[in-house]
Amino acid sequence: MDGKLYLLTEAAELTGATVEALRQRIKRRKLQGVRGNDGRLRVRLGTADIAALTATGRGESTPTKPTEHTPEPSPERPVERPVNALVAPLTGQPVGADAGELRHLAEIGRLQSLHAAEIGRLIDQVAAERSLWLERVDAAELRAERVENKLDQVLNELLADRRRPWWARWRR
Repeated sequence: MDGKLYLLTEAAELTGATVEALRQRIKRRKLQGVRGNDGRLRVRLGTADIAALTATGRGESTPTKPTEHTPEPSPERPVERPVNALVAPLTGQPVGADAGELRHLAEIGRLQSLHAAEIGRLIDQVAAERSLWLERVDAAELRAERVENKLDQVLNELLADRRRPWWARWRR
């Protein structure tokens, strides 16, 4: 249990690693994490841990391997790029775009317009269905009000009948 306890932010400043990188190392049990009485997470770092984390400046113990494949620049004539840079703003095309990219961008634009049209159609359909349902709700509320009025009328007649003496009801 050698080493000193540091808050994650302090350890990140000390080692050059990010707080998230330190959290991941604690999660993978490469470093020991301890919760303090205040509930905050602390990391126990010894001199070896600090040296390993600061070795690359990114908080990684081993340097990353550079990618072996670097994309080749597109074969263009030297004059073509400056001409494209001048013409592109006038035509609305991005600088350095070739025919495949332009077709791709045109297809994206077409799909976006179809998407917008479909959204508009769906909004109209939902609005029409909503108005239909609102009409149905209004009609149902009207019918319920009529039924309620009829029930009130029948109840009032029964109550009026009950207020009369029994012999007056019997004569009827």
